Amino acid sequence: MDALRIPLTDITEHGFRVDRKVDIHALRPQGAEDLPLEQVSVRGSLTPMDNEFLFQGQVQGVFVHPCDRCLEEAQAPFAVEVVWTFSEGPEPEPDEGNFDGESEDIEEELDNAGEHFHFQGTEIDLSQCVWEEVSLAVPAKFVCRPECKGLCPRCGVNRNREQCSCRLEDEQEFNPFRGLKGKFS
Repeated sequence: MDALRIPLTDITEHGFRVDRKVDIHALRPQGAEDLPLEQVSVRGSLTPMDNEFLFQGQVQGVFVHPCDRCLEEAQAPFAVEVVWTFSEGPEPEPDEGNFDGESEDIEEELDNAGEHFHFQGTEIDLSQCVWEEVSLAVPAKFVCRPECKGLCPRCGVNRNREQCSCRLEDEQEFNPFRGLKGKFS
């Protein structure tokens, strides 16, 4: 049984508690790129409400990737609070040609975009929802620490560990923004 597939029979009127650690490779859809993460933790509660089910909880993990400045290991923890609703039935077909902008609930529809999912059969699969949250949480830039000095552009030494013998003037010749310095002073 997949760790994030929840049988409907397990969801009582008081809900179903989810507390699972899942290997990220088990969540990755076919054709999607790998993410710099080993495991993701999913915690929350799946509760029935009317003809839908509500999941409230948290998706968390730690991205591990080389620092973009010095190439040392950088860790970027994340924790995302999530609220998803699930209703039974097939995914509705997109109605691209019928948007007239006159919906009274357009703001509410935009606020809820991406939070409502459909399921078929006798279980709810949280995998797609978790993958989307993890994919959106990937940092644009990995940095081992905010004050990372990076590598010297001339000799390649890691400036966090040692001082290089390159002169500051030598480095400035590689600076493509050097000419802008006087324009904004």
